[in-house]
Amino acid sequence: MSAGRSGPSDPAVGGSARDAGRADRPVPLERLFDNVGTSDAAADLDGAGNSLPARDLAADGWTPVRALTLDGTRLEWPRSAPGRPDNVRADGQRVALSGTGDALTFLVTGSSPGRVGPGAGSAGTVHYRDGSRSTYALTAPDWSGGPLTTKAVALPHLNTPAGQRRESALLYAVSVPLARDKAVASLTLPADPGPDADLHVFALAVRPPAAGWSGTWAASTSGLPPVAGGDGARRR
Repeated sequence: MSAGRSGPSDPAVGGSARDAGRADRPVPLERLFDNVGTSDAAADLDGAGNSLPARDLAADGWTPVRALTLDGTRLEWPRSAPGRPDNVRADGQRVALSGTGDALTFLVTGSSPGRVGPGAGSAGTVHYRDGSRSTYALTAPDWSGGPLTTKAVALPHLNTPAGQRRESALLYAVSVPLARDKAVASLTLPADPGPDADLHVFALAVRPPAAGWSGTWAASTSGLPPVAGGDGARRR
């Protein structure tokens, strides 16, 4: 596990979350949450005691269970209260999911303990109801030092052990292509990116088919590195 990961003694993270991702049967994303990213004052998103301010998120429209549309996908903010687990650090967990569409959209960010890192990412797998599968690559820039040009959410502050600090905190919507006309059954999140980074997943959903997509993928829709199994979508 990465250096920034909460250990078994973390009171906010139950054992069921740590164990669920190891089960053969996929489970809903919220059952895998193993990290506290949002707080009223103090939490530990990045392994250095820093977190997203809940008040700033609410001011931007992100409150528990509220859905907003990013990259054509309806994404729902976790129902967790501030100070409770609200994201999962990708490490090959199986996630239950259903739907048919042209892409899968993730609300994500990357972190590195105690510093601005290069971001985090790795490869994962989508499993379809007909037994087939496709691979994807998911990469997210660093939450406190990534590019503003591709951000989905930009907050003006960080909560730190020394108090709130005026510094940008960033989340990203990243979409990866799905096999057309195939129903999704589940997905496997990317593997742990290593000891110096974590890939945090807050929400995900299948993007419904939309008129105007060319069906070819040439670059990531979010400006991030190309995905595997076909490359990002172009609009006509």
